[in-house]
Amino acid sequence: MTTPAKPLQQPPLLLESSFFQHLEVIAEKTPAPDGMQRSYQMGFNAGLAANQTDPLQYRVDIGVTGFAAENAWAPYRFQINVVGFFRLPEERTDAQKLLLLTGAAMLYGSAREMLTLVTGRYIWGPYVLPTVSPIVFLDAAEQQKVIMQKK
Repeated sequence: MTTPAKPLQQPPLLLESSFFQHLEVIAEKTPAPDGMQRSYQMGFNAGLAANQTDPLQYRVDIGVTGFAAENAWAPYRFQINVVGFFRLPEERTDAQKLLLLTGAAMLYGSAREMLTLVTGRYIWGPYVLPTVSPIVFLDAAEQQKVIMQKK
């Protein structure tokens, strides 16, 4: 039994396009030494830019890096930068927060999928980025002071 179709509601944020600006994965040549823990240290960055000619279009940039934590081993070192172009259906007072939480989460999902796919062809098998709160991207943008204001 199917439920009646309902019209789709307009989402608060539309992803128009995205691309990988940088994707680098380096596999360790040797396995972990006996007894060494497998653990990653992760880094995140994010930026936001407004389109000066289209007040409803924005660019969100995220970066994710991963490498072995101190006194640990990790099969891969990686750096991923993803860029997305987003459109708001209408002007919002919370646009920056929406873009750096929801927009960055969409791009992180792409990065997660791509890294899993690429490392699946490497010697140590697929690596899946951990699930993270999108707040890491909002915090990163605020710390880096790369949130751009509209003029």
